[in-house]
Amino acid sequence: MARAAVDGARRAPAAVLARVYTAEACAHAVAGDRASCTAALRRAEAAIGRSRPGDGPGWVGYFTPAHFAGTALRCFRDLGLSRQALRHADAALDLDGGAARTRALHTALIATAHAAAGDMDAAAELGLRALDMAGAVRSRRVRERFDDLAHRLTGHRKTGAVDQFLDRVSAQPAAA
Repeated sequence: MARAAVDGARRAPAAVLARVYTAEACAHAVAGDRASCTAALRRAEAAIGRSRPGDGPGWVGYFTPAHFAGTALRCFRDLGLSRQALRHADAALDLDGGAARTRALHTALIATAHAAAGDMDAAAELGLRALDMAGAVRSRRVRERFDDLAHRLTGHRKTGAVDQFLDRVSAQPAAA
């Protein structure tokens, strides 16, 4: 489906191309195809570099370099390339001030990359920050990120930050 979207968007504005190339990269990452994922991310990065504000339809307007970085981070984490994923962490957090949900999503994602890299303390600390950032945000995707991180940390109890994160997550109500 992602390839069909790319084929259909060949003449689309750069912002649309960037978004469909990242969708393609995600599909390749889930399939475990590192080379194709990396190539799609390179095409997405080039396209986002060519895009301008207002370039493309309204549905793609949210897609910024920070969103690209978050997607690249997730792709590399899914491929088991945690260190490469973490290279995108700073850019993924370069968001406008009002992006509380995205900031919480990206911070939790960065935490899962730290957990995948074996740094459980950093993962738990970032998870706690993401919980604070999420505040009153009720989002299924945010909750899924927290649950993913909790799953990765469950076998690592007995450290303060890990225990604190797991206790806070388990006390949260489920998202709608």
